[in-house]
Amino acid sequence: MFSFHDGNPAIFPRHDGTRVATIGGAWTGLLFRRRPNTRMKTSIEVAIAFAFLIWMARLLSSSYYRSGTAGQSFGDGWVSDQLGKQGAVVDPTQVPWESLQANRFENISHYHHGFWPFPVYWDRANDRTGWHLGPWMRATAYPGTAHDHRDGRASRLNIAMDRSLGALRHPRTIQTGARRIYIDLGAREPSGSVESFRRGYPGGADFSVFAFEADKTFAPMYKQLKNVTFIQAAISTFDGDCFFSQASDRASSMTKERRRKGDVGIHCVDLLKFLQHHVKPQDLVVLKMDIERAEFDIVSELLAYPAAARLIDEMMIECHHKETYEQGPHEYKECVDMFRRLQAAGIWMHEWF
Repeated sequence: MFSFHDGNPAIFPRHDGTRVATIGGAWTGLLFRRRPNTRMKTSIEVAIAFAFLIWMARLLSSSYYRSGTAGQSFGDGWVSDQLGKQGAVVDPTQVPWESLQANRFENISHYHHGFWPFPVYWDRANDRTGWHLGPWMRATAYPGTAHDHRDGRASRLNIAMDRSLGALRHPRTIQTGARRIYIDLGAREPSGSVESFRRGYPGGADFSVFAFEADKTFAPMYKQLKNVTFIQAAISTFDGDCFFSQASDRASSMTKERRRKGDVGIHCVDLLKFLQHHVKPQDLVVLKMDIERAEFDIVSELLAYPAAARLIDEMMIECHHKETYEQGPHEYKECVDMFRRLQAAGIWMHEWF
């Protein structure tokens, strides 16, 4: 018999005189079968069992988020499969993006993927995963190299697209006179997030795009693109002049005053004012935000004016924090709190990478 005893390894006698150390099942029991005269320290048993359980947990987690059967219903690909079969997963009246009420998506909240309690662990400088665990645990919990990180990001982004408003209610169901709008804050080159949205979001190719990018070197890349408006500006909580650092992809950021050598003067656009001037409540508006730590200031402003913020129906934020990006002072738990507050305010939220 294999047994589980208080969650700890235990030695149980067998009818043939052998003893078995078990943790929760036959596989771990087989690992620890031994003869009466064989001595093995409990600490070694615990270490081996713990490594095995971590490996199993990682395997099951990977299967859950990639198999398409998460929760036996809404895993990666399930919603989009249903959309292809029947044109909508729920009654369009259940996804009222035209409303400006905080509870507008309450009836479909069970379709939301929720927010991961842990970040994607990735050290950009060294291009490895699990750096926080130490070498032995990293090798056990995060085998491989940066490929694991890319899988982690891809899985989360795929699930976000699969649980998007556009997957639940197709964008073609907009009201007469309404528009489909994608606002990209921190767009950089069009082959990045703009094309990713057009390819991955249901009906994404038909959206009108506003691409905000402070770095003028990307402007020529947008000239030949149809239905795309490139705006060379930084997004902010005010209209006026500001200063942009182009030190590197990671360090690029915006400030109200010139603080660093090499800062470049740029125009800043107040996001709330932009929304009020360019967006109507009946429009379907999806916004992606990757603005190098300025997201905390912008989101605080949005939450201070929730009715105006709900002109945004769906939002994807790359939240910069210590664990994944080594960019303090914020931690991942603050990002999760931000996501939840926006979701509670009536904006359908996802994490972006």
